[in-house]
Amino acid sequence: MCWEDHVSPDNPLIEVCNCDSGFVHLMCVMRVFSENVKRVESENSVVYLFSSWKCETCNEFFPFNITTPDGKVLSLLQYDNLAPGADYMVWENVGVQEYKWIYIFWPTPEKHALWLGRSEEADLIINDESVSELHAVVRFEPGHFARFVLLDNQSQFGTLVLVKDRTPILLSYSKAI
Repeated sequence: MCWEDHVSPDNPLIEVCNCDSGFVHLMCVMRVFSENVKRVESENSVVYLFSSWKCETCNEFFPFNITTPDGKVLSLLQYDNLAPGADYMVWENVGVQEYKWIYIFWPTPEKHALWLGRSEEADLIINDESVSELHAVVRFEPGHFARFVLLDNQSQFGTLVLVKDRTPILLSYSKAI
């Protein structure tokens, strides 16, 4: 994965996985990332698809946020500028898959709901037998206390949300879950 032969403050060696060959130049990581990502945009969403964003030696997925030796955290995905000042949500597939995707949705006056399901009619298609054709919808409720609301669409298995840490939900408090 490395094409560079020198280390500099702008191009440090960074650790991207747990195997012995896990140290590579920052610019090399960025080059591989840009070559392995496919970006699909619409009016109020963007999808990043990664077919091989993992180490060929240890088979571990590479991170999207990289910490440099001086402690700076760099994000390989820049999505804060997609809809400046707008509310948005980020969905990412988890678990062991051959591919990885990230779906970013921001509401507009014309489209303020995101349908999830197995059907081609869904905005975010989730190809899993436990997911109904139109499984759930996420609606954006604007206003002083703007929020996203997840509603199950009477799906057979219900809708679960993975929360990795305790997440207090407070008024005027933004938190990713």
